Amino acid sequence: FSPLSINTLVEVIYSLINTNINGTFNLGSSCGMSKFDFASLFVKGLKLNESLLNSISIKHNKKLIADRPKNMTMSSKKFEQSTSIDLPR
Repeated sequence: FSPLSINTLVEVIYSLINTNINGTFNLGSSCGMSKFDFASLFVKGLKLNESLLNSISIKHNKKLIADRPKNMTMSSKKFEQSTSIDLPR
């Protein structure tokens, strides 16, 4: 998926307040990451025990009934091109 920190989101919104931009845009990191990678970074940031995290492939999880996408990244290129704002990786 394409997480974006709240600090970055606030900065982007603040920079757009007095602009004349219109449209619907995706806002997210320019490069995606897995939810496991995100959880690992989160746990590291809190200085918690990373060994408590377990990575499992969606296709090996028998508890999920509904199909799940393997790639949940979204493109923010339209936003970046329309605003000249580079979103973080």
